[in-house]
Amino acid sequence: MRIAQLHNGIKIVYDNLDLFGTVSFGIFLGKGSKHEKDYEHGITHFIEHMLFKSNISFLKSSSIDNIEKRGALVNGFTTKEFICVHTKALKSEIKPIINLLFDMFFSPLFLNDEINIEKKVMLPRYLVFSLKFHKAVYTG
Repeated sequence: MRIAQLHNGIKIVYDNLDLFGTVSFGIFLGKGSKHEKDYEHGITHFIEHMLFKSNISFLKSSSIDNIEKRGALVNGFTTKEFICVHTKALKSEIKPIINLLFDMFFSPLFLNDEINIEKKVMLPRYLVFSLKFHKAVYTG
């Protein structure tokens, strides 16, 4: 496994699994939910979701479609410490997939219509989680 850190602090993780002919690749931004101010609660998770929308090279989820057409898996997650976008692909397909991931991560467009749609998706999830958490903590 190789880990490189870019000049801006973003970490790149690359793992070549020769036995299976696959490569795992991830981009990690060292900003997670613990870096949010109270009025920003949930913004890192929201940004992670928006990375899977339009970017400088593709509109809507075309990047995802192009990655999956090449037989690769692509996903993202957010923790308290970071935002990550990662893939697992055949070694023969990894170069164009890495380019697509870089476009997703470094050149998102944050289009208003996509922001509004994502708000409608994420707000109910947040409210349900908050209510379940509150009920579990305060009512036993």
